[in-house]
Formats: sequence, C-alpha cells, structure tokens
Amino acid sequence: MQVPVSPKVMKNLRLKVGDDNYETHVSSVDWTPSSSQQTWQGGTPEASFTDSSASTWVCNITAVQDFETPDSFVNFCLEHEGEQVGIEFQRDAADTHKFTSTITIVAPKIGGTVGQYHESPMAFGSTKPVRVPVEAPVEP
Repeated sequence: MQVPVSPKVMKNLRLKVGDDNYETHVSSVDWTPSSSQQTWQGGTPEASFTDSSASTWVCNITAVQDFETPDSFVNFCLEHEGEQVGIEFQRDAADTHKFTSTITIVAPKIGGTVGQYHESPMAFGSTKPVRVPVEAPVEP
C-alpha cells in the first residue's frame, strides 16, 4: 500500500510559553530527541545484546533579540532562567493538532553580527512533546 504524504511549510505558527503568545518573536521551533545505545558482545556471535535508552528531549527555539520590549521572549527568558513552564506549539494556525510539553527556561544569547538582526538560538530541556488535537479554525 502506498501511504499518502501531506508535507507543510511552517508559517503562521502559534507559540505559547507560560501565559503569553510569542509567535511574532521566533523564527524557528523544533523538538529534538536524543538516545544512546550500548552493546555487549560475548565470545560467540550469538552472545550479542543491545539496549537503547529512552529518548531525552530538547526544545530548540530561535528568537529575535528584542531587549527594548519589556515583555519580549528574550526578556522573559532572562527573567525566568531555570524555571519550568508549559509550552504549546502549532506549526500553522490551521493545523488540527498542537504539541505541548514543559521546558526549563535558559538565558538567551546576547549580541551578534554588525548589519544583521540579532537572534538567540536557545536549547531548552524539555519533557517529551505530546500531540494534542485542536478544533480546526472556523472559516468566516
């Protein structure tokens, strides 16, 4: 059976961290799993055993450095470093699902290159994201 595919370009994303919406502050959001494997090999070919660890997760967010706006995402991160907060993410406002998890806030990068917008890529420790169905937006 040929399984259909429906790829989507991420645009018009939704991002809620804690109680606030930050989609206008970010250019990139992704969760990356990481796991390790270990293998033990005995003295014969059939004496080989492999075990994998459960995945640990990192939520990567790239935000523009806006230190002038008091409630900006980078200011939120500076003020709440080390705290755990809930996060909700939708790739597009029209998606029928979102992903939620809990992240540990880290401080943003400060500074950048002359003549460019300064961004802060941040890697937040995260619980495994959970896919949650949402109602499709109502068309006017």
